[in-house]
Amino acid sequence: MIKEIVLENFRNYEEVKVSFNEELNIFCGQNGQGKTNLLEAVYFLGMLSSFRKTDSTQMVRQGENSFSISGHFEGADAAALSIEKSHNGWKKICADGSNYKKKLDYIGKVRMVVFSPDEMELIQGSPEGRRRYLDRAYFNVYHHHLRQLKIFRRILKQRNSLLKKDAFRRQEINSWSEKLAYAGARVVKGRMSMTALLNEKLDKSHPFIGRDKVSLQYMGAFNADDDYEKIEAKLLASLFKLRKEEEQRRITLAGPHRDDIAILVNGVIAKSFSSRGEMRSVLLALKTAETEVYRSVWGETPLTLLDDVASELDIERRKALLSFLRQKGEQVLITTTEVENIPFERSSKDSLFMVSEGKILH
Repeated sequence: MIKEIVLENFRNYEEVKVSFNEELNIFCGQNGQGKTNLLEAVYFLGMLSSFRKTDSTQMVRQGENSFSISGHFEGADAAALSIEKSHNGWKKICADGSNYKKKLDYIGKVRMVVFSPDEMELIQGSPEGRRRYLDRAYFNVYHHHLRQLKIFRRILKQRNSLLKKDAFRRQEINSWSEKLAYAGARVVKGRMSMTALLNEKLDKSHPFIGRDKVSLQYMGAFNADDDYEKIEAKLLASLFKLRKEEEQRRITLAGPHRDDIAILVNGVIAKSFSSRGEMRSVLLALKTAETEVYRSVWGETPLTLLDDVASELDIERRKALLSFLRQKGEQVLITTTEVENIPFERSSKDSLFMVSEGKILH
């Protein structure tokens, strides 16, 4: 749970300090005032990356050289986080007074689940976005997955570099194929494990998607019960089968970087939906399933960030979503352009903030 955050020269915020309530925190304001920027800052503090399509240099307030974000947390792996970044790179990454040189050792000390309008691309966009989603969700539960991904990507880059050469030794490409299959099997197994965990939670009814059944299907040449060795063997066989085509196209054609994840509603790929409201409800089901997975594995609840979640949901689904989140006792940070869009209860556990031109009033 986040208790407090302080921003300096971040986006349109010159300097702002926000103290959060333990359950529902609503940030209301017109578009372009800084609501999403605040959620982005919270996420960036924990993950050192943005959930938006942006370059971190754009986060520095106009006319300044760097920004800083610091926050205090309860029930996280670290009580105090502090970062500072300039146009030229990182100046400070700190947790509980300790400085970190490797981002990988810092990332994930605070678990978060985020929903933003950009994530509609999970349904409508490319396989790359869906792979990224599943990797991020699994990393939120098991941090070692990010290390496995980095190892795989490093090997993939080396193998692709070798394929681009006009001449290379076949023995050398065989060696990198074996390494790729070994590392790729770890990535695939992790993704399939997360797919199964999410499906288990999605199988339970979610009031904001009605009677529809949402599920995921990992689209690769593997069976759900395949162990590392079987996946590795299948990957290696595919690499050898595609060798001639790879040499012609000079790129690796088999591996987890080529897989996809199908998002299904009642057994039909969700991309066929025409209603954005329906698609948004499906994504919310995925996000709440993420929080349920984390809670079942670790006995804790991640921080939930919901950006403009209510704009395309009908009133009944809005009420159902907030009721669901309240029942779980989750801390939620949610943005809206209209207070009426969020069923708000004035209580000691809820807070309403008004956001205008980089200022936040409680």
